[in-house]
Amino acid sequence: MTIPASLLDVVAGYRRAGHATALIVRHAERHPIVDLETHHALLLTDVGHAQAREAGRSLGVLGAPVRVLHSPVQRCAQTARGIVDGLREAGVVAELIGADASFGDPFLLDRPRALRIAATHGPGFLRAWCDGQLPPSLFEPWAQAARGQVTAAGRHLAKRDVDDDAITVIVSHDWNIAIVREAFLGFRPEQGWPSFLDGVVVASDDNDVVVAFDGRSARLGQPLLPLVPDEPPTAIDA
Repeated sequence: MTIPASLLDVVAGYRRAGHATALIVRHAERHPIVDLETHHALLLTDVGHAQAREAGRSLGVLGAPVRVLHSPVQRCAQTARGIVDGLREAGVVAELIGADASFGDPFLLDRPRALRIAATHGPGFLRAWCDGQLPPSLFEPWAQAARGQVTAAGRHLAKRDVDDDAITVIVSHDWNIAIVREAFLGFRPEQGWPSFLDGVVVASDDNDVVVAFDGRSARLGQPLLPLVPDEPPTAIDA
């Protein structure tokens, strides 16, 4: 298992068009979750480490330098390091940027209680969240959370120099990717859960941000500028 070729094709297309491009991917294979409340402690399996390196080698075919950042969760850091190792094995310039908490779980407003509720819902948790059935004191509205993920990726693209053609790779989690796909592209998790190293593409386009996956694309709908400090993002129409 590695990054799907369809995602790499989308990245290549936006780069050919001259757009700064990021790829948000789920981490590689981890050990099974037994207790959702302690899932952050789970690390990659041996297979996951091999998958991460292979993902780096597959990114190498794009022929561009790559910057890799990740969620603060350790398995995402492990995946990021493996991707960088694979890129370097492929002879590609790769830089490990480090952690960005925006791609962890900032949408859990009371993490311990939120995870307990998510555990009680089981596989139906994400649908309950997207359908507005979960306490707003514990969970940020899902569409607002999705906008936050894309805005955070856009900030990284906005930091680039004009002549910088590096690809940004962000190692995150299945929940993060699933809500972005549904909020922006109408692709429900029931249609296909993000597998290990699956993801979504985010690119700058005419001072806006585009989200793309599975032949679909949508714009963030606001200028590619940092949010005003302490100003909450505006929820989008799901």
